[in-house]
Amino acid sequence: MAESIAVTAAYEPIRDAALREELQRLGRQHVMAFARSVGRNRAVEPGELDFVRERAVQRAREMVPLAVTVHGHLVAQRATIEAIASAAGNDSRSLAAALRLVADLSDYTAVAVTVLVESYIQTVEGERADRETDRSNLLEELLTRRGGDHAALARKAASLGLEPGRTQVVVITTVADAGGTSLLRRWAAETLARCSGRGPSHAFVVVRAGDIVSVLDSTDDRPARTVLGEVARAAQALHGARLRAGIGTPFTDIGELAASFDEARRALRHASPLRPIVCSPDDITLFDDLAVSSGEAAGRLIPARVRRALADETLRATLHAYVDANLNVAATAKELMLHPNSVRYRLRRIASLTGRDPRQVADLFELRAAARLLDAQVGYASHLPDSRRTR
Repeated sequence: MAESIAVTAAYEPIRDAALREELQRLGRQHVMAFARSVGRNRAVEPGELDFVRERAVQRAREMVPLAVTVHGHLVAQRATIEAIASAAGNDSRSLAAALRLVADLSDYTAVAVTVLVESYIQTVEGERADRETDRSNLLEELLTRRGGDHAALARKAASLGLEPGRTQVVVITTVADAGGTSLLRRWAAETLARCSGRGPSHAFVVVRAGDIVSVLDSTDDRPARTVLGEVARAAQALHGARLRAGIGTPFTDIGELAASFDEARRALRHASPLRPIVCSPDDITLFDDLAVSSGEAAGRLIPARVRRALADETLRATLHAYVDANLNVAATAKELMLHPNSVRYRLRRIASLTGRDPRQVADLFELRAAARLLDAQVGYASHLPDSRRTR
C-alpha cells in the first residue's frame, strides 16, 4: 500500500523524505482496523478511525488537495485487493473468502473516506473562517489607524497576504444580478482569490458590508485589471451578473493601504455598465469627478425633460460612447456595433427630447454632466440583461 501510494501524484505536494515510512505506519493501522472489523463480523465504526481524522487534518494543513487525498485511499484499496487476490491463489474456498473480504473492504473504505472528507472539510472551513476574521480585523485596523505606526502589524499582514515590498493595489468590487442575490458576493470573493493566482489561503479578500475589498498585484503576471476581467466574465457567464470595481493607487507599505482604499472607493463611484472597471486617478477626468462629487443638490438642477430622456439607458450609453469617441459618429457606431445612421438617429432623438443638441459643444457639456449625475444616482441598481441592450 505504501509503495503504491508514494509513487502517485497524490502526494507530490508533500516533500518529505519520510513519506514512505509515514505511509507504511498508516497502512498498518488501516490493515489492523480492517482486520478487527472482519474478525468480529461487524463494520468498522467511525469512532475507531481517529488516526484517519488526524491524517486528514494534517493533509489539509499541508494543502494537499482533497481530491488527490481521496485518490490515495482508493490506490490503497486497489493495492489491498491485489494482495488479497494474490494470497487467495487458485483454491476455490480461498477465492470465495477473498470475494467476501473484498466486499468488506469496500464497506471499510467507504467509512474511512467519509471520515477523511468530513475531517478535511472541517479543518479547511475552520481555518478559512479564522483567516477571514483576521483579515477583516486587520483591514479595519489599517483603515482606522491612518498615519499611525504599522510596524507591529507587518508580520501579521504578511501572513494574511499583504506581502511587504510587493507592489499592490486595493480593489473594491460590487457584483449583483437582477435578483440582488447576496450569495454572489461570497462567490465573487472566492473567484477573486482563485483568479489572483494566490489561492484562498493567501489572497487578501474581505467581504465588507455590500462590497468585496481585495488586495491584488499592481504589476507581475496577474495584475488587478486582468483578474477583475476574468471574474467579470465568469459572473456574466455563470450568473448573468454584472461586476463593478474601483482600483486604488499602488502601494508597497501597508501604511499606504488606507490611501489606496480611498482612491478605490473614489474610482468605484465612476464605474458604470459601460465602464465597469475604473482605476483612480488614471481613468477619472476632473470633469467627471466634479459631476459625480457634486451630490444630490446638483442633481436637482437637471431639467425634468433632460432627466426623463437620459433615464433611458440606451440614450445615455450612446451619449457616453459619443463623447468617449471624441464626437466621431463612425467610431461611436463601431463601439456600439451600430450603423452610423443609427447613432445619428439617437443623437437627434436626444436633441428632440431634451432641447439640448449633443452636436453643439455647450449643450453637450450640459448633457454629459447630467448623464454622469444620473449614473451616480442610478449606481449599479440598474442591470442590463445583455451588453447589447445599450446598443
